Amino acid sequence: MESEVRFASVHWREAVQNLIVLGWCRVQGAVSTDLAAALEDAAPDRWTSVPPVEGPARVRQAGCGSHSDIDGATTVVQTFARALREQIDSATPPGTPGLPPFNHAEWSRPEHGHMFITPHRDPVTAEGVVVTVTLRGEARFRVWELEDSPAAALEHPERANVWATADGDIVVLRGGRWPTDESMCPIHDAQMPVGGERVTLTLRHNRGGFGTDYFG
Repeated sequence: MESEVRFASVHWREAVQNLIVLGWCRVQGAVSTDLAAALEDAAPDRWTSVPPVEGPARVRQAGCGSHSDIDGATTVVQTFARALREQIDSATPPGTPGLPPFNHAEWSRPEHGHMFITPHRDPVTAEGVVVTVTLRGEARFRVWELEDSPAAALEHPERANVWATADGDIVVLRGGRWPTDESMCPIHDAQMPVGGERVTLTLRHNRGGFGTDYFG
């Protein structure tokens, strides 16, 4: 099954350097069409509306999602998660802590034509890195490196790094407590899909294990 995971030509050391220094990196076209289709087919047929988020996170989102623990996922998902983690670990500078294994996979797609999430910072309980793969579709993605709150980010859209993330692209965000105990995820958002259809797969390590309340 290892043969099913083949990344396109990727300069992983450069990407991981950006990840460590800036808090994010974008890897364009890293996932082939065939692999993306296999990962999409691996989504459990248990789609539910994404819940509104209240409290200190103050995040608005729309769409629907399907979830699986990594150990219970299909072989292609397990192999992909392991291969991606190994690629990142192998490209980190000496002395950098290894990433914790991914334990939560989340597939996302539009619901009633809507799919977005407003500026937010993933919680520190999402440890290591948070990886989002665009399996198909296109949407504008923004990430701020310096803003200290979602409100400040909204006040300064000109400070965001902006691009249209598309088929096969991987976005990696620094999570909590990596590469240092003080590390946090940068503020970011994802806007409505271009053309109405987009499917993504997000991999993360939840400190409390699979199914832990993410923004709670």
